[in-house]
Amino acid sequence: MLPNARVGERININSLNSKILEGKEIPHAEINSVMKTVLLDSGAIGRDFITRECCNQLKLSTLRLLYPIRITSIHGEETAKDAIHIPSLKIKSYGQEVTIPNIKLIVLNKGPADIIVGLVLIRAKIMQLSK
Repeated sequence: MLPNARVGERININSLNSKILEGKEIPHAEINSVMKTVLLDSGAIGRDFITRECCNQLKLSTLRLLYPIRITSIHGEETAKDAIHIPSLKIKSYGQEVTIPNIKLIVLNKGPADIIVGLVLIRAKIMQLSK
């Protein structure tokens, strides 16, 4: 399910900047024709995330991770045990749009945005969105 998953993996995403800057457009994604907030986070190295609340609202089915992942964030510590696969995620920001095919997201209990896109995808797909 997740590339390069391993036993005992720990992720620290304490560098998240969850403040919304006044006058700045907030990136958003379209999933099943519903708009959700997106945080483009260069501190989330190698992994991408979605909140459990977002999964529940959109009635997305989760898949059990082979190896649970310990995550530390500004919201505390948790052990992620689930992930989801979205065949196509469309992100819009600053009048631009990019579609990310076959995205795999780790399910977080709590987060500063519905979806957190990490450094690998930012570099590979959406650098032009973060003006």
